[in-house]
Amino acid sequence: MPRFYFDAREGERFAPDETGLEFDNLDAVKNEAACLAAEIARDRLPMNDTREVTIEVRNTHRQRVLTITLTMEIDQVDPPRGNGP
Repeated sequence: MPRFYFDAREGERFAPDETGLEFDNLDAVKNEAACLAAEIARDRLPMNDTREVTIEVRNTHRQRVLTITLTMEIDQVDPPRGNGP
């Protein structure tokens, strides 16, 4: 089974994957990369209202074969202040 490496980028932070995981096909790799991006964004969300996470996937030859970018933005709208009931 081929091995794929999932490098994570978040702003200026970069975390290379030196271990990798084995997958049968690229569809499984896409699913894993999407889940990883969502997990990172969820874990970091309380620190900021905007989050962009990129997962760059490399193959056994360390060539990039897939990039997934997840952007999450929260725009909280406060209710208008009225005269009250």
